[in-house]
Amino acid sequence: MVRGALPELGLTTDLIVGFPGETEEDFEDSLSALSEIRFDLVHSAAYSEREGTPAATMPGALPQEVRLDRLTRLNELQDGITLSINRALQGRTYRVLADGRAPRGTGLLQGRTPTDKVVIFPGDEALLGRFVDVRITEAESWCLHGETV
Repeated sequence: MVRGALPELGLTTDLIVGFPGETEEDFEDSLSALSEIRFDLVHSAAYSEREGTPAATMPGALPQEVRLDRLTRLNELQDGITLSINRALQGRTYRVLADGRAPRGTGLLQGRTPTDKVVIFPGDEALLGRFVDVRITEAESWCLHGETV
């Protein structure tokens, strides 16, 4: 319903898997919710005890192997969802704020779309701090690639 009203909406969330007492059914429900909602990005982590917190002494602590397996499964599902969403953006042009040099590659800058997607594109450092129109040419799970227009 929200995406229907706001088609350019970018949805993100944070998820922790393997919290004490989480059942396999609970985890499967989380995966089903991810499949239905289709977040653009999920910041995920496996639960880890923090000394002095109530959760650190809760019953039902899960083995580390279970926590990491669930994290891997969640990330694999979400990577596919994010890639699908990002691929649908190929060919579109966005106004991107050039906010820094790309972490890898010579002559590449990075910026963000209005929905906070990272875009890597060739450009001179004189563009830093400016808005640039960038046509998306390629999509990955973690970023988009483009060219200035």
